[in-house]
Amino acid sequence: RALPMRPVTRGEKRKLKIVHAGSLYGGRRPASGLLEALAQLNRKDGNLPIELQFVGHNPETMQQDIVASGLQDITSVSAPCAWSESLAIASTADVLLVIDRQAELNVFLPSKAVEYLALDRPIFALTPDLGATANLMRDLGYRTAPPDDPAKIAICLERMIQEWRAGGVKLSQSHAGVVERYKASRVAMTFTKMLRSVIETTRDVSTIGLSAPLTYAPANVDAGTGLAMTPAKNAAPPTMDETATYRALLSILRAVGDKESK
Repeated sequence: RALPMRPVTRGEKRKLKIVHAGSLYGGRRPASGLLEALAQLNRKDGNLPIELQFVGHNPETMQQDIVASGLQDITSVSAPCAWSESLAIASTADVLLVIDRQAELNVFLPSKAVEYLALDRPIFALTPDLGATANLMRDLGYRTAPPDDPAKIAICLERMIQEWRAGGVKLSQSHAGVVERYKASRVAMTFTKMLRSVIETTRDVSTIGLSAPLTYAPANVDAGTGLAMTPAKNAAPPTMDETATYRALLSILRAVGDKESK
């Protein structure tokens, strides 16, 4: 659910406010590329019109790195707070920031990226060129830069500053459509279709990763879903992760069936 928005007005003394809301992971200095890029621009401009705020758990070295970069006048680090308070702070931003760990391929989509969508603010992602976050940003039409490439980050920041000075960083034209795709009701519908596809395309649990039968279902068949639990021949015993994952899947299938039967 989107939070009520505080109107953002651009006065002469205001700066482009960039907010990272949430814990920052990815090593001891995950924001080093961003801080180096800002330091370069600050030396070049001398009066950088940016206000950067980190809210949540951050590396112990963050404040030290900010001071070492000469950015203490434009960068702040806020203590962890309640989720609702974090989103309230994020809603005051002009641009929301995502920072992923550098890798050849980023397979994870951080939850904050989806939470940001409901705030109706432009997003800037420091993320590998290949990966889930980059795909989402491309769909949205927002900028990305590798988290360990200060030169590319600086170029993106300079362009955002230009837009800000010209009237503000705007929402992309595709933002509303992407938000619609990530609404809970739409995601639930998509997930239900995926589960049905699993049932329709296979009755043999060995094809979806469980290498041996579970022992709690009578006749080796789950009564709630009709899904066979026959192991592959000469299969190894199931791992704890496999068993837990499959039980979770069965529970979801039963819940969907119970709801539709009412």
